[in-house]
Amino acid sequence: VGINSVREALSASKRRCYRLVFEQGKTSPRIQAVLKLAEEKQIPIEPLPKSVFQKKFHDQVHQGIAGYFSTIVTLELEDLIEIAFQKTSLPTLVILDGIQDPQNLGAIIRSAETLGIQGLILPKHGTPALNETVAKCSSGAIEHLPITWVTNLTRCTEQLKEAGFWIAGVVPDGEIPCYQYQFNTPLALVLGGEEKGIRPLLKKSCDVTLSIPMKGQLESLNVASASAVAAVSTEPSSCPTRFLMIVSSMVAVSHRWRTPALFKISLRILLADASTMELMAFPSLRIISPLLPCGDCTVE
Repeated sequence: VGINSVREALSASKRRCYRLVFEQGKTSPRIQAVLKLAEEKQIPIEPLPKSVFQKKFHDQVHQGIAGYFSTIVTLELEDLIEIAFQKTSLPTLVILDGIQDPQNLGAIIRSAETLGIQGLILPKHGTPALNETVAKCSSGAIEHLPITWVTNLTRCTEQLKEAGFWIAGVVPDGEIPCYQYQFNTPLALVLGGEEKGIRPLLKKSCDVTLSIPMKGQLESLNVASASAVAAVSTEPSSCPTRFLMIVSSMVAVSHRWRTPALFKISLRILLADASTMELMAFPSLRIISPLLPCGDCTVE
């Protein structure tokens, strides 16, 4: 459901679309563009009266359009590794341990795909299905990010090490701040759920542990926000580029925030690098001001 998720699923053409339904009376250019794309692909389109559509999708943020698609296509771990190395000699993968909220999973997928992560590894047990909620919260990024399911994460890390990856766990008591780590090898970032974090056995299999410096009053970040910070830290970008990427990624994964105060608190947490702090004095960075959330806006 939703404009972006339906559009990206149609554009990617990785899975079959059986039909599209939309709410009669919805005439926004964005919906019309999705309907035109569906027509070009000869996909059946069905308009529904507003009352029928609202009743059918009342529990979802649908934006007046929904599609019926086949399930998300996932890969075997060996194929994911091969594709990752085809894209770059220094790929970065993300391993999720204990992520139970489908909205968090969708937000992580969005951040990972946007920031150039080459693939996502999920445990078969305890992880939400890749359903319409995950697709919606990923804003369609789920159509483009290679994903694999594994039975045992510890054995998975052993296989990744054999392929040349270093395993880095992101934990509160990590040995190295993530922005100081030299990302000069193939890397798999391990992220745990908010409640229990990374499981002890999986943590032991990590070659290194990384921390996200916390400079504000909050003790930790939501896992979706933490994934964006960790992912952006892997970029060998100049400091100004890294700063702007952090800002944009935080907007993307925190699309439910409504108050500038909370957003600014999170920025304070992220700005731990002294050289980054100095950037705040430059007028050119005023370009971030339109990104600040406000009371009547929503970032999709």
